[in-house]
Amino acid sequence: IKTFSTMMTKGVLGKLTDQQQRVMESIREQSLRLEHQIDKLINLGHLESDDYGQDREAFVLGELVNGLVAPFEQPARDRAIDLRFQCEVEAEDVTIHGDRADLRRACQALIENAVKFTPDGGAVEVSITEAKGGLRFSVRDTGIGIDPRYHRRIFEKFFQVEDPLTRH
Repeated sequence: IKTFSTMMTKGVLGKLTDQQQRVMESIREQSLRLEHQIDKLINLGHLESDDYGQDREAFVLGELVNGLVAPFEQPARDRAIDLRFQCEVEAEDVTIHGDRADLRRACQALIENAVKFTPDGGAVEVSITEAKGGLRFSVRDTGIGIDPRYHRRIFEKFFQVEDPLTRH
């Protein structure tokens, strides 16, 4: 679906009318969204597997930090969201021990949610600071937040707040 919708939106199979173009772009966007959801399910399966955490290694923080917010810059610009990133430690001088891919995925999931649920014209601040002999990764946004009655459920698998104010 993704391949053919991409080919059609690029006009490889012939010129589309404006309405057809909009529909094909929507199909392509939805297939990308579905692909992203499938990737999340695969990653969740990885988290529950017996070999989770086996890919830990020592690496320089800069390898995690470089390009961390890049995938969210254009979506933030499109919605006039002020996206800021600040690393208060010298990233090239700090070595951390962990699963590089899983740490990147976790950090980017938090940034993605912040951008997604921040209203147009809002702000998202991402920072890395020193804290109690370690590092703290923090994401703050001007979104509406999660209703306190759902706080105890945020770590449940597949849980999403079913509030019409947060769902488009």
